[in-house]
Amino acid sequence: MKQNSYQGQHVLLTGGNGHFGQELANAFLHAGAVITSVDRGPSERSDAGIHPVVLDVTDETAVQQLISSWTDEELPRVLVNNAGIFPFVDILDASAELCHRILAVNVLGPLALTQALAKRWIAAGISGAVVNVSSASAEVARTNGAIYGPSKAALEQMTRILALKLAPHGIRVNAVRPGLAQGQNSPELPPEHLKSLSAAIPLGRMIAPGELSNAVLFLAGDAASFTTGQILSVDGGGGINRRAQI
Repeated sequence: MKQNSYQGQHVLLTGGNGHFGQELANAFLHAGAVITSVDRGPSERSDAGIHPVVLDVTDETAVQQLISSWTDEELPRVLVNNAGIFPFVDILDASAELCHRILAVNVLGPLALTQALAKRWIAAGISGAVVNVSSASAEVARTNGAIYGPSKAALEQMTRILALKLAPHGIRVNAVRPGLAQGQNSPELPPEHLKSLSAAIPLGRMIAPGELSNAVLFLAGDAASFTTGQILSVDGGGGINRRAQI
């Protein structure tokens, strides 16, 4: 089996300040990569090999400027669209403004980054890889995340469409559905909600550190060289369509 090595590779990671973003940056760094970690707020990290950039993924002009700032040799070979927002709001109370913001961050931001970078890859003859971070909410209906679920469903369908479009150029596009996590930089959820969600996971726990990054590094690397357009769930079975036992 091929082993994933990212020695000297440039990885572009969004949402780098979040719980999963920190995990992903650490994993790619440990694998030898050089990471451009973007987030809408400044980073407190000063690790060698991680270059923080303040950028709002919904700002298309800023996205274009970032991708244009690199020469062909400097371009990232891997894009991980990890940035996302999950406002804990009942769908009946979600304003149009909030819904537009969710779609802008969770769908249009990843699209703009993928479009800009893929065009550069095609022009330079680079076979890059894109991994989108989705959620079981793309398939499991929940009423308390505004339109977070529909945004992730759109992200997954976009993953498949981009995979088809970019496959002739050797560019692969996949997605990962991580399970529920709760860390220092995770969205704040009510304790009773966390407890009920954890109890409903077949494997009986939340996702552990490293379990998402293992999946992302697999999909972005040579071990998955013949894998594209796929959605990999790393959620302890939480997304399985099932009925409660009676």
